[in-house]
Amino acid sequence: MNKSGKYGVLLVSGLRTHQENYASFFLSDPRCRLIAVTDEKQITPTRLELNKKFADELNLPYIEDLDEALARNDVDIVSICAEHEDEDELLLNVQKLVNIYTLINRWLAVLRMLMLL
Repeated sequence: MNKSGKYGVLLVSGLRTHQENYASFFLSDPRCRLIAVTDEKQITPTRLELNKKFADELNLPYIEDLDEALARNDVDIVSICAEHEDEDELLLNVQKLVNIYTLINRWLAVLRMLMLL
């Protein structure tokens, strides 16, 4: 929890995922505040456009560098809702950080990640 007394939520990926729903839930929770939208650098131009549009709709910054976004000191929760094939690597990158809670959309990615450990 940061200085505002609210959990800072970083959204990984944007439109045309379930992230729109998760963002609504976080926005409705008085304990949370959305920080930014981010994703990995190697995404398709279409995914980049959808992410930026999502950030604009939420009036949030879009941070193109995932590592930079994860390094922010106001991030307490990371909500990952990326493409299926990208989720396991994303989760591994996020879990390298300490004291960050992670919400991931698909549990299959968690199982794949555990197999990689």
